[in-house]
Amino acid sequence: MTTSYRPVAAALLALCWMPLANALTLVEAGKSSYVIHLAEDAPASVQAAVRDLQKYLAQATGAKLAVVNAPTPAMISIGDTPAARQAGIVAAELPWEGYRIATRGKVLFVVGRDTGKDERAPGGGVSNGTRNGVSTFLEDYVGVRWLMPGENGDYVPKQATLSIPEVDTTAAPFFRNRRLPYTQERKAVVKTWWARQKLGVELALSHGHNWRRSIPPEHFDAHPDWFAEAGGKRMTPSGRYKLCLTNEGMIDEFARVAGAWFDTHPAGTFSLSPSDSAGWCTCKRCEAMYEDDPHGKLSVTPAVIHFYNEVAKRTAAFHPKRILAGYVYAQYVYPPKKPIPLHANVFLVWAPSFDYGFTLFRPELQKQWDALAPQWTAVTENIAYYDLPNCVHNGAGAPNPPGAKILKFLYPRLKQHRMKGVYVYGTSAWGHAALMNYLLAKLDWDPDADVDAVFDEFCEKAYGKGGEEMKRFYRLLDAETERYFIAHEEETYNLSSGRTKDVYAANFPELERLYQAADGKITDPAAKARLATLGTNLAILHWNLRQYNFLKNPTASIFHMADAPFLAFMGEHKDSLAVAPPSRRNRAKLPKGKL
Repeated sequence: MTTSYRPVAAALLALCWMPLANALTLVEAGKSSYVIHLAEDAPASVQAAVRDLQKYLAQATGAKLAVVNAPTPAMISIGDTPAARQAGIVAAELPWEGYRIATRGKVLFVVGRDTGKDERAPGGGVSNGTRNGVSTFLEDYVGVRWLMPGENGDYVPKQATLSIPEVDTTAAPFFRNRRLPYTQERKAVVKTWWARQKLGVELALSHGHNWRRSIPPEHFDAHPDWFAEAGGKRMTPSGRYKLCLTNEGMIDEFARVAGAWFDTHPAGTFSLSPSDSAGWCTCKRCEAMYEDDPHGKLSVTPAVIHFYNEVAKRTAAFHPKRILAGYVYAQYVYPPKKPIPLHANVFLVWAPSFDYGFTLFRPELQKQWDALAPQWTAVTENIAYYDLPNCVHNGAGAPNPPGAKILKFLYPRLKQHRMKGVYVYGTSAWGHAALMNYLLAKLDWDPDADVDAVFDEFCEKAYGKGGEEMKRFYRLLDAETERYFIAHEEETYNLSSGRTKDVYAANFPELERLYQAADGKITDPAAKARLATLGTNLAILHWNLRQYNFLKNPTASIFHMADAPFLAFMGEHKDSLAVAPPSRRNRAKLPKGKL
């Protein structure tokens, strides 16, 4: 035992390290004798967890607990402290990103596996186990919910007295990489929401389209053979940026670029993923590897896997344990007909593009998904998942159905097939998609979460007395979207004019009625404000529907605005989390017409 440890050990003699005993009363009638204890050198993530704990306990009970570095007999000890280790709660024994919540005598411990500054977990990412544990404690024992980012996003029930039962529980996420992209996550409030929802990256995976950056077009003059051939000629690289998958010189250069990146980045992965769209090389060596997919269409999977393997072999000579990630997607979404051993350093990211945007409502696509998933997991254990199965990215204010049936289908299977990570799109307009984003966050942590229970919880806590109306609002959208996708095989993830008219315009009067009914019942100001963010989107949707004569009596709506006031209204909300930021991705796919 070191000298610096002895004073702490002496202080621990006063603490009751005894078998689990009675419940702890942390706060009674708004008063508390407890403090929050953390190590003086605690990582930044643990310090953030302590701030959350102090903040939400004060909001819930009225008692603001002091934060101290020295242990006391009555304390909430947060993170890896000598006191926790003396009690037999050892952070290093926990799973990465995992935590343990335990009572010992009058002390509550919340301890997680944490990485410090400049430290990385085995997967190249970071571990914020203690913060995950504090979030769980605040949810399970205090009743806090982070419904959406921002000023009115928190739900904190009031309770002057807070007691917790004796407890000793350990938990960790199933997925090692949990991200919820396209949620305006560059904004600080969304980053904080991510952390509170226990999203995280112990396994760092970079898998974006990376061919143009790795082999830029400037190489074409000296090395035209590195680029795709079409009609017997090497093609000047352009929008469909394709390389020759079998060219040894190109593979050597790609490996050199990857190795140089690894030289300067001690953690993280390098992406091998091809550029989007078609335009694959038709040279004899590449074409010899191509095959037909189960539908008789081109599959370039064997050539892509060959490219991944060859780059990995070369890179491994200098960086034997570094991961290279690559999509299996689009024209390489189907496994090769003949098994191809995968290099140990290659990490696949399966992106079943055939199921994007509510198409998993279709039974035949569920069968296709079920047939393919085990084929890919038989190829490798190094596989993560990428999808946009239930989002309707749009700037037209069209509310996002949660896709509850799809989530019930998908997430248990991701666990069953032992996917190591999930990169499932959220939606940037929190005013209409907070429910969907919340569901995805909960499933990212626990793929066995009860979708219906989470759905109900969100509506009841987000919208208070108007919760029942909002359940009907989103269930109507789900039912109508499912009906449309089954009836229209041509519909994809883009919001078409047909779906806009048949789902959103046809049901707008009922959606408005449910919104008004909820608004009339809600008395809580925060719940009122949350509902208003949906109203902002319904106003945008109404204006868009009106432009194309999709509404029978537009002026009768509470959301009706003439063009000039509407444009001013949009200016007021341009930086809001409630609405979709202007971008090509969020433009509505509506027919042209007069304004």
